[in-house]
Amino acid sequence: MLHELGNLPWINIHTHHKPIGHDEWIIRNAYLSSPKSMLPEGYFFSCGIHPWFAAQHDLSKSLAQLERSLANLQCLALGESGLDRIHGPDFKVQQRIFDAQIYLAAQYKKPLIIHSVKAHTELISMLHQFNHPVLIHGFNGAEKSLLSFLNKGFRISLGHRFFNNPVARLSVSKIPIDMLYFETDTLVGPVSEVYESYARLVQVDLNALRQQIWTNFTRDFNTDYGT
Repeated sequence: MLHELGNLPWINIHTHHKPIGHDEWIIRNAYLSSPKSMLPEGYFFSCGIHPWFAAQHDLSKSLAQLERSLANLQCLALGESGLDRIHGPDFKVQQRIFDAQIYLAAQYKKPLIIHSVKAHTELISMLHQFNHPVLIHGFNGAEKSLLSFLNKGFRISLGHRFFNNPVARLSVSKIPIDMLYFETDTLVGPVSEVYESYARLVQVDLNALRQQIWTNFTRDFNTDYGT
């Protein structure tokens, strides 16, 4: 494990790409990829059934494959999963598959990385008994939605889209720094650029921010493998 500030990694909590450099630790979204395909790369991954694709596969087979991935020590979270009223199959189908994933995340004591689009009320209701960290990835919404998530103790992950949205940027001061993460999602580029955007916007020291995100990460994720 790394402890000195100068050696702390940049934490990229959600990406679809390989890490940019050796100083970036990622959780790569693997969908339902075999964990063996991720391990040789030497980075952490998450695995889940995205709501867009909730009806595209045999559910029992998908859940069995997901469970195999969750048992792998390199798999730090279940996700991304969640609910989406704009894209994907029938909403009730999404809810049924999401509920099965909540159960697995609880069983394996994994945090959830959440995709939520116009379904915040239902999502919060479904997670009311879940006792592990919940991360809303790629948050890009209004203050009302943000506060509803924060009131439930959900962590908030910000990416490039947040900083490109003038309306969303107005709510940045409402996010406690100990509930904060950064990500690159589908974009190719170093997550340090997202850190820098936040630091400029709220006028916080970049090194202090890096230390805090590291603290958040070590609190929420079990990464003490092989130490």
